[in-house]
Amino acid sequence: MIKIILPVLVCFSAINVYADEVSPVDAKLLASATVNKAICTNCPDISKIADRENFDDSLYYANTHAADNLDISGFKTALSQDISAEHKQLTYSEVWTALTYTDEDPNNSSNVILIYKGNSIPKNHNASGVNDQDYWNREHVWAKSHGFPGKSQHGYTDIHHLRPSDMSMNSARGNNDFDIGGSAVSEAPDNLKNGALSWEPRDAVKGDVARMMFYMDTRYEVGSDDDMPDLLLVDRVGTSTSSSLTSAGEMGKLCTLLEWHAVDPVDNFERDRNNSIFEYQGNRNPYIDHPEWTEIVYKDVCGSAIITPVVTIAAITPVKEGEAVNIVAQSNIDGVSFLWQQISGAPVTIAQLNTASLNFVAPEVDADSELGFKVTMTDSFGSTANDTVILSIKDKPLTLSIMAVSVVYEGNKVSLKSASNGVDASYLWQQIAGSTVTITDTTKPQLEFTAPQVTGAESISFSLTVTDMKGETVTQTVVLTVNDKIVTTPPTDPEVTPPTEDTSSSGGALHYLWGLLLATGVIVRRKY
Repeated sequence: MIKIILPVLVCFSAINVYADEVSPVDAKLLASATVNKAICTNCPDISKIADRENFDDSLYYANTHAADNLDISGFKTALSQDISAEHKQLTYSEVWTALTYTDEDPNNSSNVILIYKGNSIPKNHNASGVNDQDYWNREHVWAKSHGFPGKSQHGYTDIHHLRPSDMSMNSARGNNDFDIGGSAVSEAPDNLKNGALSWEPRDAVKGDVARMMFYMDTRYEVGSDDDMPDLLLVDRVGTSTSSSLTSAGEMGKLCTLLEWHAVDPVDNFERDRNNSIFEYQGNRNPYIDHPEWTEIVYKDVCGSAIITPVVTIAAITPVKEGEAVNIVAQSNIDGVSFLWQQISGAPVTIAQLNTASLNFVAPEVDADSELGFKVTMTDSFGSTANDTVILSIKDKPLTLSIMAVSVVYEGNKVSLKSASNGVDASYLWQQIAGSTVTITDTTKPQLEFTAPQVTGAESISFSLTVTDMKGETVTQTVVLTVNDKIVTTPPTDPEVTPPTEDTSSSGGALHYLWGLLLATGVIVRRKY
């Protein structure tokens, strides 16, 4: 049984969780549709025909998404149609210029990365009219002698399988098939050559080579182009050269390439390269956009030993500082283990690194930034695969709110309470209008004072400025209306009502009169 290495497919629920990086030169080109021809020797101007930012997977691969996954032939035909529709054929001279952008060194925009040696050399060291074995030329990963030896043929100038390679390494590889084994190449011993039969590239580009070969096998089907034969990946080495348009151009070795596809998953350099080709040639490599489609197209070719497990990493991006973050890796097969590590950005505290789910709190950041994590998966055979996920961390803006009633009365105690998300924040209150009040402490989140004496109604206002540990500030103003006190009449004693005269009894009336006279001190004597 062939040992399987698990690839990792990164999916994001939101756009653009980051996965793709735009090179500095490509960023400049967004503002200019034409490439500067002076970048390398005999490199003509080429113009962009698409914008990577406008790529829509559902529209671009419409036929493929609608195809029946169980119908291998129909699925592959639909895929070929999708990636052929907008393919602009470049001239072989234009390939020079295109490769200076598709294979640009991400750390040095003046250089390109060579596929087999992996070193970075100046873009203008291209071997156009220069016989220097250390200069770079245009390596046909699918050997041009296996189906399209003419410069006018589509496959000859298809930059999906053309890579910069130094002249001597290009010659050393020749038109060999790809397979494991052989002797180390003296100039770049990470590459192995088995005579005239096979070539094994360095580990870092094994998956790149495989996906380029899958692309060529899918792009050039029977009848796809008048100038091209059917290109066919076979599971053997020692394939023959061919220039016939009626018989297949063959390359191998398919099952080895499927293993390499698994052992070396798609990385950011490859994604960026696919986006650059889309801009200049108009089409894409579907096995970079959807590595899992190899299991549909080639699932029965190598028997049950070859499987392309799909692993998805679900993450929400961007996230805000201080938010809880959850990233989940899942495999479509059982018996795998996971190991996470942080590879970039402000350090975060992670409780468990060896589970499928990664949980942490997004760190406080001074500005929008990124966090990078790498997950390594190990299968039951002990084989490993890994991939990375990049999260965008948004700097949460400093916020402030003041809670207060809008109307108070003179002489009343007033409390203005504030709330802010600032970390280790400082506070400063100021009165900015109205009758002056006495404030004992202006540096606390809560401001307390006694409402001033006013006549009628008067507005008083205060400002609060909050500064957090990062130096960010925010100011808010609050306006209060102070009313004078409402004057009210204190309640009086109940009115005393004189006794009611009892008209039904003369004695009662006389008694009342007699009491009245006594009260006034007047005594009347009768005279006889």
